[in-house]
Amino acid sequence: MLIKVLSGSVVEGETTELTVQPRAALLALVEARGALSASALMEVVWEQPPRDPRAVIKLMSKLREVVGADRIVHEAAGYRFTDRPGDYVDLWAWRALADRAAEIAVDDPHAAEPLYRRTLSLWPEPPLAGLPATIAMDTLRRRLLDERLDALERRAEVQLRLGRHRQAAAELPRLVEEEPQREHLLSLLMLALYRAGRPSEAYRHYLRLCDRLAREKGPRPGRALQRLAEQIQSADPALEEDPAPLPATDRAVIAAGGEAFRVSIARMEHYVVDRQSGAATFATARDRAMAEYMLAVTPETSEIQREADRFGARCVRRLVIDHGIEQILELGAPIPNRYAPHAVARLAGPGTRVVYVHRDPSVVEHSQRLAGRPDSVVCVCGTLRDPLSLVDAPEVRRLIDWSRPVAIIDRHELNATPAPEEPARLLAALLGAAAPGSFLVVAVLSAEAVPDRVVGPLAEAFANAPLDERLVHRTRAELAELVPPGWEVVAGIDDVARIWNDRPNPPGLWQAIGLVAAKPCTTFGSAEVGEVT
Repeated sequence: MLIKVLSGSVVEGETTELTVQPRAALLALVEARGALSASALMEVVWEQPPRDPRAVIKLMSKLREVVGADRIVHEAAGYRFTDRPGDYVDLWAWRALADRAAEIAVDDPHAAEPLYRRTLSLWPEPPLAGLPATIAMDTLRRRLLDERLDALERRAEVQLRLGRHRQAAAELPRLVEEEPQREHLLSLLMLALYRAGRPSEAYRHYLRLCDRLAREKGPRPGRALQRLAEQIQSADPALEEDPAPLPATDRAVIAAGGEAFRVSIARMEHYVVDRQSGAATFATARDRAMAEYMLAVTPETSEIQREADRFGARCVRRLVIDHGIEQILELGAPIPNRYAPHAVARLAGPGTRVVYVHRDPSVVEHSQRLAGRPDSVVCVCGTLRDPLSLVDAPEVRRLIDWSRPVAIIDRHELNATPAPEEPARLLAALLGAAAPGSFLVVAVLSAEAVPDRVVGPLAEAFANAPLDERLVHRTRAELAELVPPGWEVVAGIDDVARIWNDRPNPPGLWQAIGLVAAKPCTTFGSAEVGEVT
């Protein structure tokens, strides 16, 4: 279930707009992250105590009808909201995202800015409108709005760090007008105007504040704001700052011919892997922001990727050692990491030849640079959408002898190949070139029991992405249909963590499912093909 307390709606199949009182109660319960007494709920929802002594009980019953009885729990201390595994609660997601954006802002302002922008888009305009005018609700509303304003201020700080002074100068005046008491907002606007070449206008904002405070007989502006006004008047060089340089990881994408303003799933996945070691090498600011968004809202993302990588590594090792496979072709190959087939095969079967295929030329170029050894590893530009050209490509034929068994791996291309493109037919055309004794290894995102906490963010994240960058989920039945006639499933169809694994991790809510299939022959290598060893 998608529980959107910031906008006042609940989504489970269809959208239910909450009326004022249930919305207020749900917002208070979600924000509390603990039990609220009946009297505390009364203070939030009603300006005057209701005459009906059962008013809170009836309100909770009405709320349970919308969100489910098990999500509103009554205990000794009062009422508590309890989410189910897989639920998406926008307020909790907002806080996780705002915290992550603040964490990366110092070291990676280029990624923090789009992450802040996406994070702030969770708030409707106007924010938290239509709620009861009670003192308790006003206090709650003010607390949440202050959190939002803090994020807006931090985003403006990042914009100034990036040298986007005109952008900040255009966005801040409305906020300053709405929140005249927040001097830090005004200081950011004054600094943006100063750096945009408008010092007189910047100083006028300060004078207007001084006039207002004098009329209201309030205190003088804070020392920080006074100091900034003095620096503006004296044109202090300390106010100037060079924009933060573009990180090396962005420059690497641009140098390889990659599109810096288009999110790439391959680069996002590479960032998620490299992020754990703190050494991201090939991802743009937009890639990093989108990856951070997904990781904050759906932490399962990184574990699914790790399990898919481990699955691929187990399969390569098994096929090389037990079935004598000496050549591997991977479709939609991710940027090489420690689980890459050539790295695994180098230990298990030196001399194994590997071809990585990807549709993005910049990913191909970078992958080849990381893989090295062009005599046994080659990265080529291609796609499952044109299987025959892939089979006949000179660089593929240089390493792949189609008259001998080959392992064909796809853990990524099928995740971006929708049903209208007939993936089974395309895969069959490619596999038709494979010799008896060949293997197919496939992993896809499961379409079964995908939690709402995953569905919503995924749909939002890739709503405007090109068709070949939108994720496709498949059921086990749809996965089975990808196996061509004459091929036999020898492992799976199951969660990839369970395939050829003696110590699988407990399955998560969201899984990648996979299979291993073989094109039978009499014998090959140390085991009969099709036999699970």
